[in-house]
Amino acid sequence: MKKQLLLLILLSLANCIKAQLLIDKFPAKFSLYARELPFQFALVEISGGYANATSADSIFLKKIRNGELVYKKYLHAKPIVNDYRFQYTDSLMAELAHTSYELWLGEEELLLKVDSVCAGDVYLFNGQSNAEAAAHGESCKSMLHPFIRTYGKASEKGFEKRWYVAGGDGNRDTDGHIGQLGIAFATQIIEELQMPICILNGAVGGKPLSYFMPDKENRFSVNTNYGRLLQRVTEVDMTDKIRAIIWYQGEQDAALNTDASEYVNLMQDLYENWQTDYNGIEHLYMYQIRNGCKLDIRNIGNIQQAQYNFAKQHSNITLLSSNLAKQSQDGCHFTFHEGYVKLSKQLLSAITYQQYFQDATQEFRSISLKQIEKVNPHEIRIYFTSSGQYEVDSLSKDDFYINQNMEHPSEIKVLPDGLQCYFLNPIPDEYTLSYCGHSGEIEPCITNQYGNGLLCFYNLGDTILVEKQSALEESLTSVNECNIFTAGNKLVVENNKQVEVDIEFTLYDVSGIIHQHEKGIVNSGRNEYRLKSNSGSYYILDIMIKDANYKVHKILKVMR
Repeated sequence: MKKQLLLLILLSLANCIKAQLLIDKFPAKFSLYARELPFQFALVEISGGYANATSADSIFLKKIRNGELVYKKYLHAKPIVNDYRFQYTDSLMAELAHTSYELWLGEEELLLKVDSVCAGDVYLFNGQSNAEAAAHGESCKSMLHPFIRTYGKASEKGFEKRWYVAGGDGNRDTDGHIGQLGIAFATQIIEELQMPICILNGAVGGKPLSYFMPDKENRFSVNTNYGRLLQRVTEVDMTDKIRAIIWYQGEQDAALNTDASEYVNLMQDLYENWQTDYNGIEHLYMYQIRNGCKLDIRNIGNIQQAQYNFAKQHSNITLLSSNLAKQSQDGCHFTFHEGYVKLSKQLLSAITYQQYFQDATQEFRSISLKQIEKVNPHEIRIYFTSSGQYEVDSLSKDDFYINQNMEHPSEIKVLPDGLQCYFLNPIPDEYTLSYCGHSGEIEPCITNQYGNGLLCFYNLGDTILVEKQSALEESLTSVNECNIFTAGNKLVVENNKQVEVDIEFTLYDVSGIIHQHEKGIVNSGRNEYRLKSNSGSYYILDIMIKDANYKVHKILKVMR
């Protein structure tokens, strides 16, 4: 009897060994899965098995959404050598819902349970202290949201391999920190789109641009800022899922008086590395640094102009003014409500239009310089890239100066497409003009009817600034005096006739899924149609133009 009992115990132990569960892939608490663009769902992989098994037990997966069972699914295990392996891929909608996954052995034993899982979009924040965005006198607790997620932290001391509901009042050494700017942006975009957001912030305060460059011999080196962030992104399998990078950096380079051309070259190098390692990135949003931090205004202006020069070389880089955000008492960082929240609203306007194809209720771009011209010995005219209703505080004249004698205008008048600056003394023949803003309060300020501020410029004489056209811009064809080409994410049809023509076009991807279909009338002159495509993907553009003689011209174009 004792021998039989011992045999039963040994068999029971053997079965326990057989039932040893191995998990390869399974969601983690608070994890966010990046959605599969352009679709509204993410793919959640679940896989595992049994070690040294001779038969498979009944393993069930339960998916629970906001407390209600979505499904219960048997995970069929297939024999591989001495193991049994199971694999399943679930579709998780990008919505404001908490999903739990439970793994059961039969009907009785709960093996594993993870809750608060969601799907959404992913953004990277990086740069100096205004990207780290610690609290400076005001808390961001009122804008915290359970569907803002992050993984790890930017600390040089390392990070736990964990997911968090994000916070913003701490610093890079705080678990789950994404900064007040990140919190403000994520909360606003969640409210706008009803979709969870993940932000991975790699910012480190007080560092020059050179600090953020990769180690070319080991891109994943944890001794570099670049490597630490890349490692975090790679660990959560998101290197090809980053929607955009948000960048705020440059004050330290102003303090070091970094040469403008060196700054541009470093930014170009960093940008190319980002495109290599985050190959799904669609856009870069840069904040132009604000005058402050008790730095020499000439050094500040030098970096402001370098940022302007770099951004204007690329069609998928948007430069945002920081002049309409209030700085904190230190004159270097920003308050929360009048500072980081205002900065995030500019970012939100740009992203919802450029990446989510929402109709722009207002122009989101900062006011940009087109031309500077001395029209007489006492007057300089400044032209902007677009006409508008501009408002200029009278004291804004003190933010402009001639570099040769540091003279400010005695008066500024508003033009439909720019400004007139009057000077008491004769303007030097070989003059240069600068607009570097000021520190502290928002006022005095220069805005358009949409509340956007003027981008700063430094040490420019008579000049015409021409923005670089999109790298995607290329002529498609000419049809009956209609020039047809793509410019960035737009289809442009220039009708050189005085009569209207019909157009119909379809945009579909290489798998045949239609993303856009439109019909319309091409008026005389330039006509633009926004294309709902994602950077980095291949599309086929099928265009049909019907001319005045009702002849149909068909064009097929593969574009990226």
